[in-house]
Amino acid sequence: DIDGADNAVEYRTHVQNIGWQGWVNEGEMTGTSGRALRLEAIEIRLKGDMAAKYDIYYRVHAQNIGWMDWANNGHSAGTAGYSYRLEAIQIVLVQKGGAAPGPTAVPFKDANGPVPATPMPESPSSDVPIRYQTHVQNVGWQGWKTNGEAAGTSGKSLRLEGMYIDIDGADNAVEYRTHVQNIGWQGWVNEGEMTGTSGRSLRLEAIEIRLKYGSKATWQPTMISITVFMRKALVGWIGRRTGSLPEPRGFRIGWRPFRSLSCKKALRHRGRQQGRL
Repeated sequence: DIDGADNAVEYRTHVQNIGWQGWVNEGEMTGTSGRALRLEAIEIRLKGDMAAKYDIYYRVHAQNIGWMDWANNGHSAGTAGYSYRLEAIQIVLVQKGGAAPGPTAVPFKDANGPVPATPMPESPSSDVPIRYQTHVQNVGWQGWKTNGEAAGTSGKSLRLEGMYIDIDGADNAVEYRTHVQNIGWQGWVNEGEMTGTSGRSLRLEAIEIRLKYGSKATWQPTMISITVFMRKALVGWIGRRTGSLPEPRGFRIGWRPFRSLSCKKALRHRGRQQGRL
């Protein structure tokens, strides 16, 4: 209920063994009583003048997950298909177009539905013009993206299959490789070369990217970094891995960072591991 407003909000819930119920108006009950059926998700939206003046944000505490991200204006918050109960809820009104009260990446998870579309996290600004291009299932090669723009798709359940990376105005400044379905880690390639596959319907599962020494003499090494966002099905954007020069670094999503070795040192290291040295 919204005090001082008449018929300003409506809402509905996703109920165990029932699914989504119909919309009800403020002051009316949603869910069930006396049937021992859990609430699993909720949608709330404003109406009339209130909808023109305010956005309504809400988030839920779900069993086995904890506090999820914020949903707004009729979008789903909670889960479906996981048998997780709602345990708490927060609701906030903000001025129309105002900032969300917190993260909004993954407010809802549906075990039987498509990956929910989520906004890309805010990226740090960059004076270095890096660009990248991805090959997407059922789409093919997309156009080039630059400096924090999202490459690929969101909410369509389409896999990435290949990728190019390039830094404008720098010669041989970055190298990268990908972990590919049924193949594993491919070899390192230099900027402007393709990693992954094309036409084989194999998904990219992880990526490593690292800068190289002597890439551009005018750059301040301590000011150069790479930030990688990866998106996992039903999870959303899973964060960033960042490294800075002067020490070259690579990035493994889900593993510890590694340090590159010279070719000779790498051979010695491998030989010791295999008991040959």
